[in-house]
Amino acid sequence: MVFPRGLLHFQMNVGDTPATILRSFDSQNPGLLRIPNAVFGSGIEDKLLEKAFGLNAKEIAKLRRKFAPH
Repeated sequence: MVFPRGLLHFQMNVGDTPATILRSFDSQNPGLLRIPNAVFGSGIEDKLLEKAFGLNAKEIAKLRRKFAPH
């Protein structure tokens, strides 16, 4: 897969075995992206965020309020 510079993306392993990821950047300066704003201010489903970060729904809601675009 090829992702444009600055575009946040995620992948979820839906299989039963561990996955391996190989990534690279096209330059030494791939751009600036504030991860908390991009993750918790996005449309990623709460259940996926809960599983990925080991948080409960209340904690995810708090982070969404803090980092959602204004």
